[in-house]
Amino acid sequence: MPDFDAVAEAMGASMDELTQKVDEATTARLEGLQLSIHDVQTSIEGVAQLNMILTAIGLLIGLGAAVYLFGVIKGSIEGLLADIDHILNHNYSAKSVLGIHRTDEFGTVARALNATKAALADGVEREKQQEGAEVQQLEERRLDRLRMAQQFETSVGSVVETLSAAASEMQTSAQSVSGTADQTSRQATNVAAAAEQASSNVQT
Repeated sequence: MPDFDAVAEAMGASMDELTQKVDEATTARLEGLQLSIHDVQTSIEGVAQLNMILTAIGLLIGLGAAVYLFGVIKGSIEGLLADIDHILNHNYSAKSVLGIHRTDEFGTVARALNATKAALADGVEREKQQEGAEVQQLEERRLDRLRMAQQFETSVGSVVETLSAAASEMQTSAQSVSGTADQTSRQATNVAAAAEQASSNVQT
């Protein structure tokens, strides 16, 4: 019995010592966990602040990009409208405002507009050449008609002169024939008178 009490007392002391060590270990662990939680909270606060800073930077970058894109798009649209106005006003020789060397979509549109202006200018040039050829043809036809009229006038004048000369010659011939007829008539009258005289002489 005394041995049991001694063993029980020893076990009680050991249990007390174990409990104390467990309490100490638990306390130390809790203190470590509290420090870890504090560090995590500090880290979370730092991450939150970093996120806020990054968000602010992102907003500034986004705002700057939006302003830049607005300026680029606004200028590009104004250039596009200017090029369209050139086409509407038939100013095909005007330089492209939008810029044909751009590598974005507006550059593609600028090159298409430039090709359209070149095609329209070529069409206008061909139309002018055709109009010039038509005017030249009309002038040549007018000159041909004028030459034909002059030739006809010359020919008609020559015919009129020939007819006038022939008429004058015919008039002269008629006058000559008329004179010959008058002379023949006088001679016939003289012959009649001589015949009558001869008849009288015969009767006598």
